Amino acid sequence: MVKQILWSESIRSRVDGGKPHFLARASLKALSAGKASVLLDVAATDRPDLIVLSHDLHETSAVDLCRLLRADDRTRTIPILTLAGDPGLAAALREAGCTEVLDASISPEELQEAIAAMLGMRLRKYARY
Repeated sequence: MVKQILWSESIRSRVDGGKPHFLARASLKALSAGKASVLLDVAATDRPDLIVLSHDLHETSAVDLCRLLRADDRTRTIPILTLAGDPGLAAALREAGCTEVLDASISPEELQEAIAAMLGMRLRKYARY
């Protein structure tokens, strides 16, 4: 079964910098949102299996976005993985309801592995077509 992941364009770019064919190797379908408002709408309607947020959102802070996602009954139980630039922000993100907070300097390969692990999956060595 293919799982869905929702992320911002900046996260997609980071993940694409890692090992090739991540989505195919993990059997994932990616949903992208350029703005926080779109991300909230997509999360509520499509109910992805994981939401991945960046600390450098422009429209809304990741802390506020986590709070909004946790306040909505439709998105309350969706796991949220967030990248944080500093330890103080990491604590605020956890308090706001983010499931997992990783350092923003994480490598693209480690980010791919963390995403797969949060979904309870292992990455295949080769893409499956």
